[in-house]
Amino acid sequence: MIRHAYVHGFASSSQTAKAQQLKQSLNSKHNIDLAIPELNVPSFSQVTITGALQEIDNLAQNPEEKWSLIGSSMGGFVAATWATKHPTRIDRLILLCPALDMGTGFRLVFKEQGMKAWKDSGFMSFRGPNGTPEDVHYKFYDDIVSLPSNPVPHCPTVIIHGRNDETVPIELSREYVKKNPHIKLVEVDDDHRLMSSVDVIEDITIKFLIQRCPIEEISQ
Repeated sequence: MIRHAYVHGFASSSQTAKAQQLKQSLNSKHNIDLAIPELNVPSFSQVTITGALQEIDNLAQNPEEKWSLIGSSMGGFVAATWATKHPTRIDRLILLCPALDMGTGFRLVFKEQGMKAWKDSGFMSFRGPNGTPEDVHYKFYDDIVSLPSNPVPHCPTVIIHGRNDETVPIELSREYVKKNPHIKLVEVDDDHRLMSSVDVIEDITIKFLIQRCPIEEISQ
């Protein structure tokens, strides 16, 4: 049996609009139950990638089930990492503007001074899932850099990335696909949130994850 889950991003939650819209549509049109695990455990301020991976482990406890995952931003990194750790349990992946090499991304944004301040204080303020500032512990970064920066799943994988993404530049996905040609990149005229591309995401989800069409048939 193949089950399906949406893996949300950083500063997001299981209630994210894109995931909930996709869940409702898949359920009403195709009778597909899309699980959306909450990754902010025990809280957003104490989130870690290792903890997020554990939440997927908790969801996937039945060894008879395989999973197809849709991972958004940080959730794309989490989904790809989980797939490499559990190659016999993963069926297919869709990665939405995946935040691969997250450690480098943080260092580029905050520079040496900002990273030192985060480490010295133990916390840095980010806009949280509710839209208000929350302090996120430095262990989040430490945990990220303890993991492979660019996990490469060997299951059929499609990336959907916005050309106007200013959070995770599309060039990162282009370079990743060049190095891993078995992975398909679909470029869309959208930003990091992909809210204008929900119909495209749904269409590819149906064709690729549900109907299981060959990856070669997935087009721009």
